[in-house]
Amino acid sequence: MRSCRNVGFLGCAGSAALLSSCALFSYARPAQTPPAPTTSAAELKGKNLILITVDTTRADYITCYGGPKDLTPNIDALAADGALFQSAYSQTNVTNPSHTAILTGLFAIDSRIFENRTAFLDACPKGDTLPQAFKRAGYSTAGFPATPHLSKAEDCLNLPGFDVYPTVPEGGGFDAAQIVDHVIEWLNTQKPDAPFFAWVHFFDPHMKYWPPEDYRNRFYPPGKDARAGSNPPLGEDDNFDRSPDIVKDQFKEVRDREYPPALYRGEIKYTDDQVGRLIKHLKSTGLYEKTGVVLVADHGESLGDHDVYYDHYGMFEPSMRIPFIVRLPGMPAGKKVAETVTHVDLAPTLCKLYGVELKQNDLPLHGIDLAASLKGSPNPALSTRQVTVHEDAYNRQVMALKGPWKLIHMNPPGPKYEWPTVLLFNIQADPQEKNNLAEKNPEIVSELKGHIERWLQLGKFNPRQNAAGGKPVQPNTEREKTLKALGYMDDEEEPAPKSPAKPAGLTIPEFQELVLKKLKLDLTAEQKKGVEEAVSRAKAAVRKAGAEKDEAAKTEMGRSARAQMQKEVAAVLTPEQNKLLNEALAAAKSNAKPAEDK
Repeated sequence: MRSCRNVGFLGCAGSAALLSSCALFSYARPAQTPPAPTTSAAELKGKNLILITVDTTRADYITCYGGPKDLTPNIDALAADGALFQSAYSQTNVTNPSHTAILTGLFAIDSRIFENRTAFLDACPKGDTLPQAFKRAGYSTAGFPATPHLSKAEDCLNLPGFDVYPTVPEGGGFDAAQIVDHVIEWLNTQKPDAPFFAWVHFFDPHMKYWPPEDYRNRFYPPGKDARAGSNPPLGEDDNFDRSPDIVKDQFKEVRDREYPPALYRGEIKYTDDQVGRLIKHLKSTGLYEKTGVVLVADHGESLGDHDVYYDHYGMFEPSMRIPFIVRLPGMPAGKKVAETVTHVDLAPTLCKLYGVELKQNDLPLHGIDLAASLKGSPNPALSTRQVTVHEDAYNRQVMALKGPWKLIHMNPPGPKYEWPTVLLFNIQADPQEKNNLAEKNPEIVSELKGHIERWLQLGKFNPRQNAAGGKPVQPNTEREKTLKALGYMDDEEEPAPKSPAKPAGLTIPEFQELVLKKLKLDLTAEQKKGVEEAVSRAKAAVRKAGAEKDEAAKTEMGRSARAQMQKEVAAVLTPEQNKLLNEALAAAKSNAKPAEDK
């Protein structure tokens, strides 16, 4: 994604018409508590603003968030000079929807940007953006995206409001050093007394992990062959096989699982150094003291967590917990804010402090003004917010946070990973999200589910069919080929044909949880291994069945896979253990619910 070293940047500037209204589905129940009114004055009116978004950057790889020592000294220094939000979550786990939330304050369900192929004006033709708001206020505006799908083109995000906003060539992109070169070039063209708003995007931590050589070798021994050793190659791991094509191509022969995270660490270090170079330029030119700098990730990354390898699929903490740092002129330094914040809080905060107006009209803004928190004062609107809601690509899942509780609801279940439909974690007591407490806490599940009903009612989003008042996404073979390689097109949005009724009983994940956790069978280590191997073979068989075009054959293959799994598990259990299991299976079958092994 870094092949555009000779592509001109400032020559790609574009303009967009100012817009004022947007069509919206109406819903009876708000997803979040509306922001309380504040009295913050526009004390930064006329000051500059640089919004830095770092792609695919999990919070625990930033040193000031408890990450590796000395990995991110420049981001740490920015946090020390401003405010660090300790419990920050991305609005979504995908690039374009997250950036839309950051730059508009809108949920994906309201902007209709649920994936990486939808142009903003097509999905929400009368929506408003931060660059438009700052432009109306007399600011010079520029956007510096590093990857094609965020840039200016008909089938890219193409956000309105930028004076300078390039088309990034298909199949290419800019690395962090190039982006900083472009930003500095643009800054040097600005009039000294004219305010500016700039969005600066760094894509480097995104897969493929391949930083410059000196960063590549900094965290992994030079000359060591990651393909050597006694461990099986990643390509033989059933879970790794679900990874995006670009990941499989890079790491399928790797045996040392320390190698990919070492490269990721190198990408983070390289990006941090370029953030430092940009800030150094601001200081050397006298701009820093009159320029706000916000740094936030669009989403995180899983490095094998929950069997998600080098991707941000799903809504577990590694994909959703992000750095969120705000340093503004005249604001106190060294502040740390413990309350949960999210992407949609940025727009109302910046608009209030800079005295610009975001005209979303009927579109609901659920974010909260963080100005009081930035000043180190109590923020009742933030501390009393009950729930935050977070979205997945294509609306495949939805997540709700309240205090220590985190609900993830599949919508619909599967198909890429065999996760239960409902997951509930106490992330304070269980930050690794190992213990699903949904069954033990039905009242909490019910309460949190009440906040996500409109996402569940919408179901899986199809940008070619569900564009609301906007324009449906049109097929683009070249664009979709690129996004598929990055893992953004492996979940087809076309509705699946209805299948014949599935056999009653438990799904494979439910069977696995029953045997390994619920029944308390006191399994030996050897028995656990036998159960896990049987389950793994069944999952592989079901995925293979998913490619079968004949629905009857597909159903029979799934039925056979479950039957074979149960037979193999029975062979490793004692008679007493089998008796308990058979009783539980009979009870489950009597419920007559079809098993969905997607």
